[in-house]
Amino acid sequence: MPKSEGSAQLSRRDWIRAIIGPLALGIVSAVQGVRVTGPVTVALAHPKPAVTLVIADVLAALALGAIALFTASALVACRPPLIHLAAPVAASQLPMALVALLVGRTTLGHAITQTVGEHGDKLLKRPGMLVQPLILPMGCALLLTTLAVALMFLGYRRATRAQGWRLYLSFAGGLLLAELLCRVWLRFAGG
Repeated sequence: MPKSEGSAQLSRRDWIRAIIGPLALGIVSAVQGVRVTGPVTVALAHPKPAVTLVIADVLAALALGAIALFTASALVACRPPLIHLAAPVAASQLPMALVALLVGRTTLGHAITQTVGEHGDKLLKRPGMLVQPLILPMGCALLLTTLAVALMFLGYRRATRAQGWRLYLSFAGGLLLAELLCRVWLRFAGG
């Protein structure tokens, strides 16, 4: 069945990304003790969140991200179906699962414990040694977050067909709105 330009159908690849990304992010977040704080942000949770809360966070980031991008696209007179904006948000969740793995409680805790165990006596003289094992994971997390934003941007551009300053401004505004909405969600969801 051919796709018409205004149809609400997604390709098989989009559906696979839409399922795998949020699922992977939910699993990694639950195991690593990480809260999903937005479509492209995660943070350590204290104490480790319940699995139901992690699932709710992932679904909220997906839904609020799609709604925020839909609102931004409507402001620049590009109104793609909402499902076409949910797909790029869902696709960005796979790199964010890797970020959650890198910044999670297990990974960071292991790096810090190992450093303290090996160099505990030297840490008082050189406390910067505690930061050294965190440089590589944080650098990788930054690159993966950039990849997540790029994937979301490419999907947004494809869905809206906006161009020029309208594309960039609406995407940036939509992403900022999504992050703000997710912060409000966290406030009411025990964050």
